[in-house]
Amino acid sequence: MNNIFSLNNNVVVGIKKLTQADLGSDTSHQTHIGLFEGTLSNLTYGKKDYFSKLFYDNDAYDAVLFLKYINNNRSPAINLGTAKEQGALDSNFVSVCAKIRDIANTNRDLDWYLIWFVLDNEEIITIVFNQNSNEYDQLMQLGFDMQNIKKNGFQINLHSNQGLCNYLTSYTNDKSLDYLQKLEIIAQTDEIPLKIIKPRFFDIERAKLNYAITGKRGEELIAQYLDKTRTQNQIKSFNWMNASRESGMPYDFEIKHNNNDVIYTDVKTTSYTFEQGMIFSKGELGFISQNKNYHIYRVYDIKEENPSLRICTDINQLSLNLVKNIKTFEQDVLTSQSKLNSLKLSILPSNKLLNFKDRVIL
Repeated sequence: MNNIFSLNNNVVVGIKKLTQADLGSDTSHQTHIGLFEGTLSNLTYGKKDYFSKLFYDNDAYDAVLFLKYINNNRSPAINLGTAKEQGALDSNFVSVCAKIRDIANTNRDLDWYLIWFVLDNEEIITIVFNQNSNEYDQLMQLGFDMQNIKKNGFQINLHSNQGLCNYLTSYTNDKSLDYLQKLEIIAQTDEIPLKIIKPRFFDIERAKLNYAITGKRGEELIAQYLDKTRTQNQIKSFNWMNASRESGMPYDFEIKHNNNDVIYTDVKTTSYTFEQGMIFSKGELGFISQNKNYHIYRVYDIKEENPSLRICTDINQLSLNLVKNIKTFEQDVLTSQSKLNSLKLSILPSNKLLNFKDRVIL
């Protein structure tokens, strides 16, 4: 499965031990963190600020990296930013240089290090860590002699170090879990929650591609699961509505039980945990409210080695309540001489009107 944050093999990664001047010592007036010539060569030259993800420990910060060039405009540097530039930042963002210095000031007795590289969408990833961190240990295991790191640090082409490439790709995606979970919801609804920063178009498009793969894989797993239950005579037959192409039906499977009852089943799949919101369209909710034999097959942790399934057989009451409220809302919209073109709802599996059965390993 594709990652949202991906590194291509042409990326050059920089790793350095931060100097006291980088960290803003009392004896230095340096207002930047120096980087290595060539590490940001694939950026649009002349641009002064870039979106960035800054990672430290278990925190991920949305940030702006103020960029300048030193040493006769050859070497990039992370600039602190003027008071005006920092003051203009949205409240959801931090200045990379300022935040790194804040972090390091929590313990200046430690050695502090920085990793930086550029993603395909020109977003700059920065990782700050110290000698007591998991990042430090992992780099040592990958063969980097962090104990004797030279002034110039390491400058690595990823095509020559697949181990580092795999580590940084996984690291960036794992540390951005909350953001990625929100992107999965956005990919299904095209609605961006007001409480999060506006994702970049690049991220949303990749999230949509990933969710298409995730949804199809979830249905494939359920088809295999139902084939097994049929072989064990627990059901009589099933029909996969989207086996060859997307049917547009408000359910994914018709399951015929041994007593000839037909169950309409919708597969709600997520790459993440069971608790991730499930997206329902107005059409799906309307169909559910009119059909008591409707089950939800919740497939989750699909990126893990053992994806899981939990089944809900009683969504009808919740759907009836929602459809009633939707109809009232639609009438209010019509009264205001407006039109509701589409509607999608995110419903948490923990909703008190839902009762999911125990976990099944797929």
